[in-house]
Amino acid sequence: MTPERLWERLVAANIADGPMPAAAASASPWYVSTMVGVAAWIASIFLLVSLGLALAGVVRGPTGALVTGAIICAVCAVVMHTWSERIFAQQFAVAASLAGQALVAYGILESHWRAPEAWLAFALVEAGLVAASPAYLHRVLATMAAAYAVRLAFAHAGVGVLFAPLVAGAFVATWARARQAPANDALWRPAMAGLALIALLLVPASLVDFFAWQVRATPVGGIALAWVSSTILAGVLLAAIAGILRDAGVDLRSRTGRIALASGAAIALAAQPVPGLVVALVVLLVAFHEGSRALMGVAVAGMIGALVHHYYALDATLLAKSAALLATGVVVLVAGIAVRFGLADPEPRHA
Repeated sequence: MTPERLWERLVAANIADGPMPAAAASASPWYVSTMVGVAAWIASIFLLVSLGLALAGVVRGPTGALVTGAIICAVCAVVMHTWSERIFAQQFAVAASLAGQALVAYGILESHWRAPEAWLAFALVEAGLVAASPAYLHRVLATMAAAYAVRLAFAHAGVGVLFAPLVAGAFVATWARARQAPANDALWRPAMAGLALIALLLVPASLVDFFAWQVRATPVGGIALAWVSSTILAGVLLAAIAGILRDAGVDLRSRTGRIALASGAAIALAAQPVPGLVVALVVLLVAFHEGSRALMGVAVAGMIGALVHHYYALDATLLAKSAALLATGVVVLVAGIAVRFGLADPEPRHA
């Protein structure tokens, strides 16, 4: 989101008024900030290695690792709040907090790698760190860790197919919350970024799962659960379209609203065999609406990756895959034509 867009939202929410203040000059050039950040990470790595060697007997056990990691994360959160304007302190705290989170993960999961409850417990810890630490990078990384922990919990429970609609729905819900409370952008925007990145990493994650020895749970539900997942994912896509239309001042009951929603439902139905495509489309629509070019590029890459993975996977014949991709392409083209020529409501006649 651009600073101008953020200021417009603050004015619309009666949180601020008047013209946008002039941007303050940066205290240091970008290359100086980068060097300071790199130095902070190097210093934190050496310090953590030294602490690991000194406390090897303590962190070797799950309980000691859990307590030590929790203390490190708490101290880092305090540092992030206290020295929020100091780059070295911020980056040092982020790096140290990641080490603390690794110790917490070891303490929780050391004897329970295949227990969904353990992964959900670690996800709750990461969600708490998202709220506790103000650093943008730390919030993005903690959100990604929480989401991926939920993904592994679903995989170990045999319902991994439900993760795609869950992460897409969480992304849309976070985006909606950010629109409703622009004053809390410092919390919601990094969470959005983390969820979007995890959503777009579904294909690489599925490739990793192919070699994952620790996930041995048999998927449950079969075709029925897959269709439930696709239905929920279609609802998430329609919710994203509806939110964009509301932001544009379009009535959902108008011809424009009906055609847009019908097009979204048709695309979700046609792309049912490729859920990663629908997830990437949700992220792409929101990124385009928000003007985030970087996220748009990643979303397009995610769509291409989902299509390539679906085509080369060994779960169906090439003829069936080609037919599914052809149907999806035709539906998307028809929807594009409708958007181009049939969406706009006729202009009201003036006397």
